[in-house]
Amino acid sequence: MRTLLVCVLAMGVVAILIGCEPTAQRPTTPEVKTPPVKTPTTPVGPAVTSTVVRATAPKGPALPPAAGKAVEGKTVVRVNCGGRAITDKNGVAWSADGAYNANRKYGYVVSTAGGDTASHPMDALDPLYANERWGMSAYRFDVPNGKYTVRLHFTEIYDLIAKEGMRTFNVSLQGKPVLEKFDITKDAGGFGKVTVKEFKDVDVTDGKLTIGFEKILEFPTIQAIEVLGQ
Repeated sequence: MRTLLVCVLAMGVVAILIGCEPTAQRPTTPEVKTPPVKTPTTPVGPAVTSTVVRATAPKGPALPPAAGKAVEGKTVVRVNCGGRAITDKNGVAWSADGAYNANRKYGYVVSTAGGDTASHPMDALDPLYANERWGMSAYRFDVPNGKYTVRLHFTEIYDLIAKEGMRTFNVSLQGKPVLEKFDITKDAGGFGKVTVKEFKDVDVTDGKLTIGFEKILEFPTIQAIEVLGQ
């Protein structure tokens, strides 16, 4: 009996001890911290800025001295290429531009792309140089046979072609080369500056005076033309 009681007591103690034993915590899955997702960005290079290059006032008068009064009976044709009829700062009248045809007797000839009028405000220059004709293959004038002085007026007024070497072309008179690889900006001494090329003793024997233009880099362009009978 005593043995049975001891056994019962022993089992009770064991049960009590088991009940008092701290319960082991269930291992938990460690929290996984996901790093924040960075939105991929396109690498950004240096900021690109566009600077509009404006014309600067040319040294000296924008226009050459007036040719003086036309000699009676001599042909005088002055064309504001790409623009309307105007009178310049020297009081010289210039005719409006237009395409050549038999009725008009003078004008541009287009055989390539382009040829329309591009107008740019040029505060530093005479209004004569505020327009241009570009993309033409030639200018033609119906004039009496004889000798003529031809003046070609150029200035680069297109902002995106403001540096030397960006526009070059050839010019001919009566089929003969007179300007080869002509660079307006280089010849004029800068963007927006004027250069006038004069050619004397241009001989007309068939009633037509032709100024030819040939593209090299970018389209040929011109601001004004004078055809003066000698």
